[in-house]
Amino acid sequence: MNNDPLEPLEQQLAQSRQSKAPEAMRTPVLAAVHRELAAQRWERRLARAAAVLLVAGIALNWTVGLRGERTASRRMEIAAKPEVIVEVAVVVAEATDAETGNIFAQHLATLSGTTLSNEQAAAIEQAIKRNLRNVGAVRKAG
Repeated sequence: MNNDPLEPLEQQLAQSRQSKAPEAMRTPVLAAVHRELAAQRWERRLARAAAVLLVAGIALNWTVGLRGERTASRRMEIAAKPEVIVEVAVVVAEATDAETGNIFAQHLATLSGTTLSNEQAAAIEQAIKRNLRNVGAVRKAG
């Protein structure tokens, strides 16, 4: 490629005096550039803050998830105990009725991976009736 036609243009540009921008334009342009640079700095700061918050949120979610798994497995260990099933059935029966308490005990036993024997079901039934009588006597006296 031939550079000869560009050489006179380059020489002319090199020899020409560079004109300064008028003061009336210079101040608003520099102020606009300053605002733009400041806005970009804030955008970078906000982007960093968003990234930090995202990482913190992921870490908290992961921590809560692990803790929740441990807590859920611990709750199921506690719920698998027959005396806990009886207590929960009695509380549910107090809040609703005896049939709902029995159904809830069956569900809780199933969730814990066990089944209620006839003796356990009878014990739950007796505990519910005994407790409902006690609650009725307290309500009448109170």
